[in-house]
Amino acid sequence: PRGPPPPPHPKPLEVFDMASALAPTNIAVVKYWGKDAARGGNTPINSSASLTLDPNDLRAETVMVASPELRSDELYLNGRKVDVKGDGTHAKRLRR
Repeated sequence: PRGPPPPPHPKPLEVFDMASALAPTNIAVVKYWGKDAARGGNTPINSSASLTLDPNDLRAETVMVASPELRSDELYLNGRKVDVKGDGTHAKRLRR
């Protein structure tokens, strides 16, 4: 498998599956978003500029680990554990 090992866990996992994905970073600048009900609400009225950065320099990486040894969902962002049980943004998105 590609990517780093699973995040730190109270005891090392003996059995796990891991998948990872890399995506380049894209920066887009839109001059103005206007209201246009005929086109679905907020839409770009003026042209925009977009720049994709070199994925060797800056990229987004996601790693997913599944194991029968894990008893609950865990989310780590930038090496820090994030609450997925409360009402925070990440918890709400995971429950969609």
